[in-house]
Amino acid sequence: MTVARRKIIQSRVSNIDPSAPKIGAAGKFFVSPHAVTQYIARVRPTIPRGEALLELIRLSSAAVRLRSYLDGRELWRGPNKDVVPRLLFIVGPTSEGVLPVIETIPVRRLAAPSPNNHKVRARAKRATAYRASFAEAVGEPAEGPS
Repeated sequence: MTVARRKIIQSRVSNIDPSAPKIGAAGKFFVSPHAVTQYIARVRPTIPRGEALLELIRLSSAAVRLRSYLDGRELWRGPNKDVVPRLLFIVGPTSEGVLPVIETIPVRRLAAPSPNNHKVRARAKRATAYRASFAEAVGEPAEGPS
């Protein structure tokens, strides 16, 4: 982001009046105050509110839509290689007919999935069945899982 663009966005952020109509926006979406609060609480607790808003605008501008829900909301995901990789956004319908609104930032587990999931169990089951069929074909007694 260029320095001039950042100054324009910062001037817009500093002059936000919640009761004023939304006439100026940067990026694909309006960002709700709740989304900024959730971003700070869940993702970047040490940054000030204005900087969090700038990051959300930048991340959401590069986001892609994942799915739509029946109530009109959509799930979007931010870029993969950034400050916060693969950040999720819940986007609501257009605000005052202008732009969609980022309503919230859902909780995202950053830990790897546990090894006790269905894919790992299915793979172990297939490996055991393969070993048993191989042992039967060769004429050796089948061994249990190792």
